[in-house]
Parts: sequence; structure tokens; C-alpha cells
Amino acid sequence: MAPILMAFGYELPVAYVVFVPGLLRPGQSRITTPRKETDTCRILSGLYEGMTTGTSICVFVPNTDQRGHDYSEMSIAYRPSHADATYDFKYGLRAIQGGGRSSARETIGRVAAGALAKKILKMYAGTEILAYVSQVHKVVLPEGVVDNEAVTLDEIESNIVRCPDPEYAQKMIEAIDAVRVKGESVGGVVTCIARNVPRGLGCPVFDKLEADLAKAMLSLPATKGFEFGSGFAAVPMVEAMVALVLLDQLMAHTAQCGLFPSDPALQQQIVPAPDGSLLTQETA
Repeated sequence: MAPILMAFGYELPVAYVVFVPGLLRPGQSRITTPRKETDTCRILSGLYEGMTTGTSICVFVPNTDQRGHDYSEMSIAYRPSHADATYDFKYGLRAIQGGGRSSARETIGRVAAGALAKKILKMYAGTEILAYVSQVHKVVLPEGVVDNEAVTLDEIESNIVRCPDPEYAQKMIEAIDAVRVKGESVGGVVTCIARNVPRGLGCPVFDKLEADLAKAMLSLPATKGFEFGSGFAAVPMVEAMVALVLLDQLMAHTAQCGLFPSDPALQQQIVPAPDGSLLTQETA
């Protein structure tokens, strides 16, 4: 059940709210969990004749394929890479049948809330948010294969792995199948695109947009990394920017006859070599 705060007077078709969370449902293909859920949503409050009423929108998604016996081993052993041990150490008890609040099933509430947010942003700000799989195990979608300015939801949803490039989608599916038959799993990377984002989102210091997005993404079960914009690829870009700053300082220092002071701490002294070439002081 997901109670979602929503302002008054927004047009919000019930069919949209009911459909979108179904994209997360378990058992929709062979590369997901074998558990099967319909993820049929019921709107309990907050909407009247397709308009928001200003009260919380309560979306109820009942589980229909619970398998309590599948978790019988959890009563005597902790599952690797799960929160079983952490809950036991912290609270002295844990939800043996499925993990309770530590279960990834709780993300259905996020999907329901995100569906509403995406709809409102699209209708009133023209914002479009898409996401696709860009890596599965060692299969990496090369840079430039997907045009992030033009990729569509239909292209992403055209296959079960949700990679918009058919060739690499098939490679990813094969990589998953290769470990799935062994009862194992592999990791991956999801790329998210936001177009026409309103300016000025977020607040200074602790509630910057990047900070809020990082917390939201890293709070998802099994998420181990997050990049924003250029991400870690920005390291060589920053080095190049520093080099340009030094060059600008040297040019300004020369052009203005020393009136524009350079920063010696950021530079290596250049000295002439016997053959007429230039060497840094460290290599002279």
C-alpha cells in the first residue's frame, strides 16, 4: 500500500495510475524472478472522476503469489547479500517470510508514486523521464549507440531486458540466461534520462537535486553505485580543465607584462636544456 501526497485539481486518469506499476511486476519474463504477480492496483483515495482531491492518493497492490514455504531456510540461516543478519543484530528479530521491509517488493510503492510524479511533470512542465539497461555483466552498450535525445519508451520496452538497441539487448539476455540456468545472477547498469527538467530544483547544501537523486537511488536494494552527469568519467575532464586554467594564466601573464599574477604553486618551472629544448625543473 502506497499513500502518496498530491495537490488538488490535477487531471490524473485512473487507468494510467493502475497501468504503470505493472511494469515492475514479478514473473513478467524468464529473466526475472519466477514469482508471478499481476500487480493489479486499487485506488482507495485521493481521486474523484479523474481529478486529484488534495488528499493522499492511496494505491493498494495486493500480493497474490506469496510462497511462505520458499523462505523456510531463513529461519536457520541468513541469506547472503540480504538484510537478514543486519535486522537480527539491530532489532533482535526479523521477518523470516520474505524479509519484510528489507524486501525489494517495497519498491512497488516507489513505482506508484513515481508514475504519478512523471505524469504531473509531463503534463505541466513537459518533463520526460526514461530509463534503460546499458550494461549486464560484461555486456556494455557502447557510447553513442543510443541517442539519448531521441530514444523512446517504445524502443526501450521492445524487449524483455529493456535495452533500446536490439543487438545488445540479445547479448544481455544471453548473458543472463547463461547464469540463470546455474541458479545464479549478475549485476547491471541502468541509464536514466530526464528531458526538459524545470530550472531551480533542489535546495542548497543538503537537499541539492544530485544529493536527493543519489539518496533515492542508493536506497534501492542491491544498488552499489550512482553517477550524475559525466560521473566518474569527469576525472580526466577536470584534469584537462586545470591544464587550460594554467595555460590561460601563462598567456595572461605574458600578454600583460606580469600585471596579471600567475600561481607558481600550480606550475612547474620551465628551464632550457643544452640542446635548446625545454624541460621541467623535475626532469632537468
